[in-house]
Amino acid sequence: MIRNNGRLQVTVANIPAHKLNTMHTIVVTADSGKKTYKACALSYVYKCINSPTSDLEFDAMRAMYEYYKAAVVYKA
Repeated sequence: MIRNNGRLQVTVANIPAHKLNTMHTIVVTADSGKKTYKACALSYVYKCINSPTSDLEFDAMRAMYEYYKAAVVYKA
C-alpha cells in the first residue's frame, strides 16, 4: 500500500515472535522497474527506540523488543 507521504507500507504476515529479527527480502515492482529490499520486523522498532517521536512510542517499541527477547529465550 502506498501511504499519503509517498512511502510504501509492506506487511509480512505470520512471523513467529522469536523470529522477528530474521531478515526478509522484499521485491517491489513499479513502472520504473524492480527494487529489492532487505528488512526485518524489528528494523522499525530499532529506529523508533533510537529516535522516538514520543514517550508513548518509545515505551511501545521497548515493549515489542522485550517481547521478542522473551520469545527467543522461551524457544531456546
